[in-house]
Amino acid sequence: MVPMRVCIGGQATETPVRRTCLASQSYCAMRISINKLAAYPLVLLVSVILIIGMTIPIDAFGANCEKEPVLGLTTTILPDEIDRLKQGQLQGIKVAEIARRVILPLNTMKTVEYGTELFGLASYYNMHWVLRLTGKASVIEADDIGFSTLLENDEWVGAVGRFNVLLLSAAGATPYHLPDGSLLLCYRENPSGPIKVYFGDKSNAEALMPSFKALRFSHLWRGLAYLSWIVTDALEAIGRVLGGAWGWAILIFGVILKILLLPINIVAGRLQRQVALHQASLEPKISLIKEHYDGEEAHNLIIASYKELGITPFFTLKPMVGALIQVPILIAIFNTLAEMPELHGASFFWIDDLAAPDVIGGLPFTIPFLGDTVNLLPLLMTFMTIVSTWIFKNSYLTPSGLKNQKRNLYLMGGAFLVLFYPFPAAMVLFWTVANLLQFIQQETVRF
Repeated sequence: MVPMRVCIGGQATETPVRRTCLASQSYCAMRISINKLAAYPLVLLVSVILIIGMTIPIDAFGANCEKEPVLGLTTTILPDEIDRLKQGQLQGIKVAEIARRVILPLNTMKTVEYGTELFGLASYYNMHWVLRLTGKASVIEADDIGFSTLLENDEWVGAVGRFNVLLLSAAGATPYHLPDGSLLLCYRENPSGPIKVYFGDKSNAEALMPSFKALRFSHLWRGLAYLSWIVTDALEAIGRVLGGAWGWAILIFGVILKILLLPINIVAGRLQRQVALHQASLEPKISLIKEHYDGEEAHNLIIASYKELGITPFFTLKPMVGALIQVPILIAIFNTLAEMPELHGASFFWIDDLAAPDVIGGLPFTIPFLGDTVNLLPLLMTFMTIVSTWIFKNSYLTPSGLKNQKRNLYLMGGAFLVLFYPFPAAMVLFWTVANLLQFIQQETVRF
């Protein structure tokens, strides 16, 4: 028998263990006597609790910070402290020397934004993201592995909003994202100095510290983020040339983009014309087959009709290739227009703020997904879609095919009205310009 020492409640007890060596085996097994262990059910219970506890991250929500916090060991950074900071500069917030927990509450986190809150589907841009910026300029989101580890000297943690960022540098602290959205900095030792803070718009942050550039578009896939930066650089270059006339910069950017994409649009138009010709040829044949045959026989005859023309039933998807190529570009453009700090407060004709909806009046009621305001640009955009669809002609389409295409265009116009109505004016302005240029191309370019 070999005694095994177990500590329970601060007192040591000994549990008998029998050591048995088997000569015919190459191992020696240590076996705890079941009869003896049964006399200590508390040992078994404590062991299970310890095993489960070892699988849970320490301070999973910052609840303990090495020890249970006691009165006087928690410092809370209030919104008025952030408001007093001089925007666009690194500054320090002094933390009490005995403080072991520093909390940035949810209402303080909301100070990263300013301006009108968006409504409906656009309310997505009212959110802020709690992120950690490592010394290698990589971004870790609050729910990812590696967020709640010790902060180094060149690391930052905080909130990133649509235009502004609120970042803290607190070497020696461990950040936790609490369930209520607040941020907790947990110190294992007393803070050695003030917490460095940056509060300001993204452009100033990126000029001050190049590593902050990784924060913008961090929610996008890497390829889309790179594409968004290309769009941002192009728009900023045009805006600088125009002296900060951002509305005109968006218009000129839309024209340049349309010219660059013109070859793709021409190819897509030619493919669309081929589809229309094939549909015009197939439609009477398929109608005749469906009239006289059914079931598998009708299916085989229809497939044979496709083969006669050297196409497959999926030939109508060919023109979509051009649209699919442009989807990543549009995603990059809309993310850029949504997050450019320069657009905040920028006016253009009747639009007071390109970063907000172009409100010209209010409604006595609220329309779901649209809000309680009258926004002019989305209405102009939809009117333009209706007019261009009404005069749309395609000599290659059959009357029924033309009718179906017009119906689809009307439905798309209504869908885009609901989608864009609560969005910032800059985004709607770009899409309106894109629709206008598409209409001009439709009336002037022949494929």
